[in-house]
Amino acid sequence: MSEYEKQLETSDLANYHYAIQNQDKPTSYIKEQLHGSQYQLKALGRGIAHYKNRDTGDNYYSIKGTNPRQPKDIVSDIKLGLGVSREDKQFVRRTNQLKKLYAKNEGNNYLIGHSLGGSIGTSALANSKTIRDGTKRAVFYNTGYTPAFHKELTSGMTPKVAKELNKKITHHHATGDPISTSLNQSSVGRVKTYSNSLINPLDKHSIKFFTK
Repeated sequence: MSEYEKQLETSDLANYHYAIQNQDKPTSYIKEQLHGSQYQLKALGRGIAHYKNRDTGDNYYSIKGTNPRQPKDIVSDIKLGLGVSREDKQFVRRTNQLKKLYAKNEGNNYLIGHSLGGSIGTSALANSKTIRDGTKRAVFYNTGYTPAFHKELTSGMTPKVAKELNKKITHHHATGDPISTSLNQSSVGRVKTYSNSLINPLDKHSIKFFTK
């Protein structure tokens, strides 16, 4: 029997991070959600939340998905869709933030992300050896993905790196989600698909699809 009242999944951590856009006190909100669990909040930003597993000391970094009310997120979505994410300031900024977090925090590093967050995390792993070497596993939900984005990610990628990323990255894809459907054609990392009978595409795409 666990000493914790509740055992959280990585999808829960991503969900709490995404929900802060509707909270007046985001830090207090997440700490309240984590109460009684195996995780604690170490740092919170709009783009990245740092969680720590109390038992293992492992670090879980959640990269936040698209906020429809945030123009910068929309620009990032458009650029990844067109396969020019390397020119996007947010992709570059998040990658640099992760490098700094990895350098200063002890313990294994895990990446989590939903939608745009999964896209940014996949890009960081594909383009940065520092992040690739420093990441134990990456779990992404309904990752924003297009053929152009895939072509950009794999341009110049060696078979060795592709094999390494296939072991480290798992994309969780809800069947019928239009944002991540291209993962079925080709992907950097493995894809786990979940059948469903939902009608609304927004329900299929939501991070809540993967939470308890």
